Amino acid sequence: VLPANWMDPLELVVLLVGVAASLDVLNGRSRAAADKFAAQLPWLLLLLLLAVAAMVVMYLPMEMRGTVFG
Repeated sequence: VLPANWMDPLELVVLLVGVAASLDVLNGRSRAAADKFAAQLPWLLLLLLLAVAAMVVMYLPMEMRGTVFG
């Protein structure tokens, strides 16, 4: 069993691996586009927004998760 203080860094690593995998899929899907960056931009922004939101929720105290931050 892992110590409790390892859980936040481990969750962050899992989250970042998921973001990296999503970026790889995004890159693969946009290879056929003439302008790769323009094809990737909306999805890239959405992916980054979701990753930041996941990190914010992850670092909230357990009592605050699922509430309206107040």
